[in-house]
Amino acid sequence: MTDASEQQWSRIAGWTHRIVDDEVLLCNADRVIVSVTGGATPVYAVLDAPASMSEIGARIATTWPDRPLGPAAVAEALEALASHGAVGVVSPEPATATEPGPTTGVTTQGSVAPHRCWGLTDDGSVMEIVVAAHLADELSLRWPPVGLRQVVEEPAAGTPTIGRLGLGEHRLFVPDDLSELAHHPDEVAWGLLEQSLAAKAAEHLDHLVAVHSAVIAWEGAVILVPATSGAGKSSLALAAHEAGAAVLSDEYALIDPESGLVTGWNRPARIRRPGSPGSSGKDRVDIAVDSPPLPVGLVASLTYEPGASTDWTEMSSSESVLALLANTVVARTRPDSSLDAALAVARSADGVVGRRGEAGVSVARLLALVEDRLARGRPAP
Repeated sequence: MTDASEQQWSRIAGWTHRIVDDEVLLCNADRVIVSVTGGATPVYAVLDAPASMSEIGARIATTWPDRPLGPAAVAEALEALASHGAVGVVSPEPATATEPGPTTGVTTQGSVAPHRCWGLTDDGSVMEIVVAAHLADELSLRWPPVGLRQVVEEPAAGTPTIGRLGLGEHRLFVPDDLSELAHHPDEVAWGLLEQSLAAKAAEHLDHLVAVHSAVIAWEGAVILVPATSGAGKSSLALAAHEAGAAVLSDEYALIDPESGLVTGWNRPARIRRPGSPGSSGKDRVDIAVDSPPLPVGLVASLTYEPGASTDWTEMSSSESVLALLANTVVARTRPDSSLDAALAVARSADGVVGRRGEAGVSVARLLALVEDRLARGRPAP
């Protein structure tokens, strides 16, 4: 295995992971293998379509990517990983630093005063987060709206720890010491932290089921557009807002598996500026609103294709279930609840599948489909 000084990186989307000898390896559809950790505390992701161990071994034996590891490359790739729903930094052992307090408790070599807090998940797990003290208010603004309770008192010994995150200038780090703690972190680092916290909150909800989806409310019913990050959910959400619809989320739909009712994930949408790659090229647009739980009127499984029409195909209930499960955060860890949630939605919602073009045109068609549902005498359940 390579050591930390030999780590290499390749900026390619669509990563999956395997752990070999405590080293996290990432690969994409082309089987390009990279090491993120070099045996140190791992950065990890849980993605679909894992490569086989034999394929990983063969690739390791032949070649490594030729791009040196750098903070910007790591930040860009981790953003892609985080957007798929599960990325963070974990430590196999708790920090062995000085006695903790609300803003200290981790050895630091720098001059930035730390703010140390914890996030308690619905299922009783905990994340540790360290940012510069003057950024505590900004951290609260970026905190997940549900599923992660922020506290400044250290949880009791033995509480399961699912992540330890420090906010650096361009990236996240393990806060065993705070030499990387940033006074002015860039939007790449903030984006990674925000997505990591959201992903963990969504993964550890104890009742509601989180689905990667835009959530748009119109005429008393919800339109779900399930899709992975980068598929245009935020663009559709912004277009829906501009069309006068209520946007409940551009990231997660929270489904009650018993009733099928949906609430959103009220946080600012992150809209990519044209021609600007990565988190540094995204604006946070505060368009999401709170709403009581609403029934789903339409599930739209849409893939972006420039110039595509809105001539979509009707989707059966079973196809709607599959579309939802394919984007359900806990489909593997809470399969029964995930299936119950998808079935509860699909039993009464209409469904369409196809390719979409410009967001404004597509949103107009989605809203019209809900109106047509009402005109046909099939109100939201």
